[in-house]
Amino acid sequence: MSEEHKYEVWAWDLEKNLDKINKGEPVKISVRSVEDYSWKVVEAKIAQETFEGSEPLALIIDEGGGMKDKGKWHIKILKELDEDELVRKPTG
Repeated sequence: MSEEHKYEVWAWDLEKNLDKINKGEPVKISVRSVEDYSWKVVEAKIAQETFEGSEPLALIIDEGGGMKDKGKWHIKILKELDEDELVRKPTG
């Protein structure tokens, strides 16, 4: 049974950062808060297992709000970045 998640990220955004995530390195990623559905760019540590200070995460797979892997991933936001531009899906 999956845990309730607090944050959501685009599946493509997590996948493009998998090398760093697998090495335990922080990544720059856009996250959406489930509480108020606001987006922010953060530096975060993400892992497939729980770790100290982490919150459950879900992956957004499409514009219609489809989700996967609820509670499979965990995130700890290290800092919010002062950026107006969210991480966007590459085109082309």
